Amino acid sequence: MSQLTTEQLLLLIDEAEGPQSVALGGTDLSGIDLSGAHLQRLMSEMGLDGPVWFARSMDLRGWVRANGVNLHGAQLDGANLSGSDLSGAYLRDADLFGARLAGAKLVHADLRGADLTNADLSDTDLREANLNLASVRGANLARANLEGAVLVDADLTGANLEGARGLGA
Repeated sequence: MSQLTTEQLLLLIDEAEGPQSVALGGTDLSGIDLSGAHLQRLMSEMGLDGPVWFARSMDLRGWVRANGVNLHGAQLDGANLSGSDLSGAYLRDADLFGARLAGAKLVHADLRGADLTNADLSDTDLREANLNLASVRGANLARANLEGAVLVDADLTGANLEGARGLGA
């Protein structure tokens, strides 16, 4: 699996004439900082309106291995990140409204204050993840592994927790 820098990603997108044509299969994105300002710069250099378009246009299902990637405040609403490995990712205050993360690995991920409203987190590995103050309203957490996860002040109203592990009594 090769690691990609931000500059290399920009070059790939430029060569492919847009992000929707970029094949990222087996690519390690852990060296790319996609936090608010960096993501905005990336979008600007690509000639796009903003990160929401990027997230909605790319289907990254099972392609992303981004251990420890910085996605602080990123707009990822509606993104398909099913089966991705985002272990240790910094997703604080990220917008993941309606995102598809089924089967994703988010072990030790920092999701404090993230908006996971209506997200599909079924079969997701959230062991030791920090979801403090996260909105998980209406999310599907069926069969998710929440062992050791921090859920202090997380809003789980209407969330499907059927078969979820690690919730304790």
